[in-house]
Amino acid sequence: MVIILHSAANYFYELGPRWMASNIIDSLVRPCVPLFFMISGALLLRRGAIEGFFCFLKNRYCRIICPLVFWSSLACLSYVYFKNESPVYFILRLFATTGFYHLWYLYALVGLYALLPIIGKWYVNSSKAEILFFLGIWFCVCSGSTMTELINKITGKNVDILNLYNVREFASYMGFMVLGALLFEERNNYINKCPRAEIFLLLFAVVGLLTAAVTYAVSMKLSEPCGIFYSYRAPLVITASFLYFIYALRIKFDSNSILLRCVSVISQYSLGIYCVHAFVLYAATKSILPRIQGVLTNFWKTSLAILAMSISVLLISLAISMLFKRIPLLKKVV
Repeated sequence: MVIILHSAANYFYELGPRWMASNIIDSLVRPCVPLFFMISGALLLRRGAIEGFFCFLKNRYCRIICPLVFWSSLACLSYVYFKNESPVYFILRLFATTGFYHLWYLYALVGLYALLPIIGKWYVNSSKAEILFFLGIWFCVCSGSTMTELINKITGKNVDILNLYNVREFASYMGFMVLGALLFEERNNYINKCPRAEIFLLLFAVVGLLTAAVTYAVSMKLSEPCGIFYSYRAPLVITASFLYFIYALRIKFDSNSILLRCVSVISQYSLGIYCVHAFVLYAATKSILPRIQGVLTNFWKTSLAILAMSISVLLISLAISMLFKRIPLLKKVV
């Protein structure tokens, strides 16, 4: 989903015949990053409370620090080389920016992992009502942040209600982790008693299309592309993430299915694919996109190009990750 999102983004920043395809596809896959956080919460939040603080951090940081330093350094070195900047700028860019746009996720995990043992202890010792209260406040604050940004964009004002009431701290990605943990632990109590899994997938698609419709309306109003409702903490994206997570918990695969085997292989190299894909996509975009721009004259051709690019980037990134895993000096960076 992340690769599809980044492939679709190539066509979002200019209104035209390719824009609507980008808008719809982008809107449908927006929950990709929130789902990462929710899965992390489901697997790690309670563990963070049980494991020793330093043991937990050691295990988590050992997994992300090498990829973070390696890929960020590669991105920063490339930037310094092609922009003819000084070595000092390399150090500043490495520690003060994300190096390359997709690496922000790894930087975010550094802070979230530090908080997980603390939030985990609160989670384990809180009642379900208290957890739901926190999630309710979190959702309202995230929604308020989105609406405030929209109002400021339309009116040209600079209103910041969240800072006024000192609630901005609630608008954290930690909310996704708490939500993921709660849904995962309660799956046997009520999720399995819910309607068929396909109902949640259908609702997920409806919410995704609603995100596209709202984005279209706002962009037409402003006469320029506006991705305010694309924010991972926008209310529709949170809702879509919630629906897809329940769908994923409900769905059952045949143990011998080809789809399950493909998912299993990709999951083994998911971190490597995530780190590599943006570099592969950048190279493909620079070399291929200018040659096909004139051909992408409507919705369907653009949609097909986005999907074809996404599949190609996925396969190349998977191959690079598998290769790196076989090289002793590089296997820890994927």
